[in-house]
Amino acid sequence: MNEEGTFLLVDYMIKVKDTGETVYATSEEEAKKAGIYNEHEVYKPELVILGSNEVTKGFEKALRENEVGQEKEVEVPPEDGYGKRDLTKVKVFSIKRLAERNVDVDKINVGSSVEVDGKVGIVRAITSGRVTIDFNPPLAGKTLIYKFKILKKVEDDKEKVVSLLRRWFPRIDENKFEVNLEDGEVKIKVPPETFYVEGLQLIKRALFSSITKYIPKVEKVTFVEVYEKEKPKEEKKEEKTEETKQAEPQ
Repeated sequence: MNEEGTFLLVDYMIKVKDTGETVYATSEEEAKKAGIYNEHEVYKPELVILGSNEVTKGFEKALRENEVGQEKEVEVPPEDGYGKRDLTKVKVFSIKRLAERNVDVDKINVGSSVEVDGKVGIVRAITSGRVTIDFNPPLAGKTLIYKFKILKKVEDDKEKVVSLLRRWFPRIDENKFEVNLEDGEVKIKVPPETFYVEGLQLIKRALFSSITKYIPKVEKVTFVEVYEKEKPKEEKKEEKTEETKQAEPQ
């Protein structure tokens, strides 16, 4: 049985039982089949750290009980998924009131997401100048089917650091990071591609927190950023062809 704190690389997809609709997939191929592919998303096996509350309770229970390489399917009821629907979280606002709360009312449409007072909800109806917004999680009240396969259990500490880097920098090749772990310190040389990533300092802080939490022997994390002056490009001298040479005056 996989214990709390275990690092797992998992390939999975989620379907709504009642409709058969696929609502999430880590595989690009499966996302395309289901019609939910987004070119701006990165599709790859997902890192799940058991006990970190990153996935639903029902899915985590299944991950704890299954082994690497086994393809499994599990049904997760609302109470072990995203919870039951709470009608008190469905609110009605006047358009004027939303505008007063800095909501761009011109962009509100049925089915669109909107943030009000720091909470994100889905617009369910717009009638007579009033907007009904549902602040329940989109999958609340639904029984879900998880189809999954644990691809790998990450046990090496250095590899755990690389897995966390892959999570926080999904669009950057993990092989471009240089990671060394010695005497309770992790040194990470980050590639130039990371320098302009939005929220880089917050990401580094989150990485530090995760590394020291899940690899207890690590007490210090050092990020190394190297900036090099670009070398001027050498002008290429055109080689004279035999034909050009013959055309030159003697």
